Amino acid sequence: MRWVIGIDGGGTKTSGALADASGRITARAVGESTNPYLNPPEVVEANFRAIAYELMSRSGVGAETIDGVCLGLSGCDRPGDRAPLEAMVKRVFPQARAVATNDALVALVGGCGELNGVMVISGTGSIAYGFTPDGRSARAGGYGQWLGDEGSGFTIAHRGLIAVMRAADGREPPTAIRERVLSHLSIAEPMGLMPWMREHGPDKAAVAALAPLVIAAAEQGDPAALDILRWAAKELALAAIAVARRLWPDGEKFPVVVGGSNLRRVPFLYDRFKAEMASQNPAATVMQPRAEPADGACFYLLQLRD
Repeated sequence: MRWVIGIDGGGTKTSGALADASGRITARAVGESTNPYLNPPEVVEANFRAIAYELMSRSGVGAETIDGVCLGLSGCDRPGDRAPLEAMVKRVFPQARAVATNDALVALVGGCGELNGVMVISGTGSIAYGFTPDGRSARAGGYGQWLGDEGSGFTIAHRGLIAVMRAADGREPPTAIRERVLSHLSIAEPMGLMPWMREHGPDKAAVAALAPLVIAAAEQGDPAALDILRWAAKELALAAIAVARRLWPDGEKFPVVVGGSNLRRVPFLYDRFKAEMASQNPAATVMQPRAEPADGACFYLLQLRD
């Protein structure tokens, strides 16, 4: 029997799936980040190899039976992005077909079963990416933390840190984000965030890792944290609507699948996003994904073979 491997490579972790030729998922595994923009090439390859061999071990299959590998990675949009990643796959599985593409594409296929709709991801970063059956695509956002990524874990955390500093100045009311962040980082006073940011600010994942603290404050009703999540939901909806205008200009109905830990696991953010979409584009049907992005990478590869 021949097998395919699907990879969903995010900014902080990698999820993998192994499927047989019928699309039946037989194993899943989670490993370290394979994002090529946050890790050196040798680390990406080592982490990919580790998760691939873990998947094969769990299903009892050999490397020679791997027929194809699909990598869904954030920021992987151009031929120059794809070529070195596909070459990496070939070094591990010389006989396999190698496909590297954007993580939004495989997430959409996993989410609704076909390449038709808009995928909105809010994880470490964020992006809205739409695809149609006739091969058209459009994107909004996903330009990294300094040029975009609105509504992402990074921007939620960053705005939370700004809220702490504004409250410390007296420009805004006190916020529960302060104690959560300072305690988590073992910092005594808000001014201590300045040297922390000088050291860790360039590390997108390190800043984004603070987003759960802002989310926890919002879940307890903190006004500043709730405002941040409202802003994030609005920005994510704006990105999805911008994509929809280009792909479905005549108001045709289309699905919007959510992805990333923030939209999938934070009810307040998901509900606000869904409400924003309903008020601005009633043609959209917002949904949680039916299957995982790594599963979608397997399905996409099998569809290409067919």
